Amino acid sequence: MQRTYLSAVTGHFDLFMNVASDTVAYGDISSAIHGGTNNFVTSPSYGVPALLADGMVSGVPMALQMAHAAMRRSTGS
Repeated sequence: MQRTYLSAVTGHFDLFMNVASDTVAYGDISSAIHGGTNNFVTSPSYGVPALLADGMVSGVPMALQMAHAAMRRSTGS
């Protein structure tokens, strides 16, 4: 699941008779939760598979990995 917000403001400025500036300022905010299994990492109690009271499964030859990524970036050019 990922949520991204992107906003930008542009402007054209005539600074002098022969000098102009085109400017873009933007902001990007992104937040994501990634998850999946990894065949190369075993669960902490690898052995006989069992369903635990909290709904977790132990004893499987793979582990579920979750990650949360957050990014904030803003710039002007």
